[in-house]
Amino acid sequence: MRVWWIPLASLAVACSGGSSDDVVDSRDAGVRDLGPREVTITDLDVTEEVIAGLNSEATYGDNAVMRRAANGNFMVAYGHVPANDPKQEVHFAERTGPDTWTTELVGRPAEQVPDASGQLVGLGFDLVGGVPHVVYLGGDDDDNMLSPFPTDLELRTKNGNNWASQILVDTSGEANGTCRAGQDYCNFGNVVGSHPSIRANGSEYAVVYRDTHGGFADLDFGQSDVEVYFSNGGTEQVDSERSGGPFADIAFKPDGSVVVGYNLGRPDPAEDRTGVWISYGSGGTYESRRVSSSETTSRVSLAVASDGTIYMAFFHLDARDLALATSTDGGDTWTVEAVDERGQTGLFPSLALDAQDQPVIAYTYCGPTSERDCPGELGEDSEVRLARREGGAWKLYRVSDGQGFGGVGLFNSLVIGADGKVAVAFQDAIRSDLLFAKEN
Repeated sequence: MRVWWIPLASLAVACSGGSSDDVVDSRDAGVRDLGPREVTITDLDVTEEVIAGLNSEATYGDNAVMRRAANGNFMVAYGHVPANDPKQEVHFAERTGPDTWTTELVGRPAEQVPDASGQLVGLGFDLVGGVPHVVYLGGDDDDNMLSPFPTDLELRTKNGNNWASQILVDTSGEANGTCRAGQDYCNFGNVVGSHPSIRANGSEYAVVYRDTHGGFADLDFGQSDVEVYFSNGGTEQVDSERSGGPFADIAFKPDGSVVVGYNLGRPDPAEDRTGVWISYGSGGTYESRRVSSSETTSRVSLAVASDGTIYMAFFHLDARDLALATSTDGGDTWTVEAVDERGQTGLFPSLALDAQDQPVIAYTYCGPTSERDCPGELGEDSEVRLARREGGAWKLYRVSDGQGFGGVGLFNSLVIGADGKVAVAFQDAIRSDLLFAKEN
């Protein structure tokens, strides 16, 4: 096991009113070599089911997110690309019994913009007061010819057999903040809502998303904001004009404030900033920390224990490893460890906490180091894995290897049941099916 030790730079940190002029860099400072070790992968005893797909030319399971309802039913929101139609849809599936799933249409991101490509740029799903809530970049293009795409943060809530639509955020100025460039750029524009993630806190919820300002030009991506919408009122800038926001996740701390994780990928000659970041705070004042100088290529996954310990799982792009970052002081300082480092591994991590508040991670092993297409494309060696911390050490399990053909492990989503057993939803990249594996 390797551990990245995270020293703090001596920089002031307060990010008031959405401004992120001062941040603390907690980047990886090298690898501590713990010596050779033998890693054993144990097959997890699971029952595998097809949620959607099976002998279809359509694609099922993009950006899948799974939750478990109070009645014990598993629910999944996911992207669907119909056969011979490039425009994506958002679907919802509920497991009403063993190997029995009901599916329905939630909405179409581009249904108000007929000429748009309709691609899904992230998807968030959670149960708020028991009601399914799904968020994505949708809405209309505000009659702006420069951005003929969906431009709004859209929410769909399930009401019987229907899904009600609500636009949560329509323009950049709704999350008003102090712009770094001094030209009010961070408050201008109308493309908000990509890479969203939603998290419930009782009957309330919060959504983290990316604001790309004017449209989809390089300038817009290079100066995008990380912002949060709160259902109890207010939209706030978290990290302003530094290109942050892709692959975001959000969680509530025990005091009701939020912590968000995300990738920051556009380099700046005036600032060494790329990597995986955390911001935390409330009321428009946020602190930002660079947890890793390595970027990631898939959604980070956050969980907060009852004692306030924050965990974030992510794919460490530089090392091609599954990494887990931990903070025991509310997000101020972090340590990062490599949980699985054999071959090219750690893609699409999904983190949950068990009954003892210990981290459990579902993720994808892509292939051996010599496999050149990995991690860009899953090959015959790819498999869905599970990492559990047992007796103070990590134990690794094989959840699915695609019945020996590989190609599995896109968009993993992990849920731990009341009985402590795990369930994982994931996409089969070869067959374009959405699959479900439940521990027996």
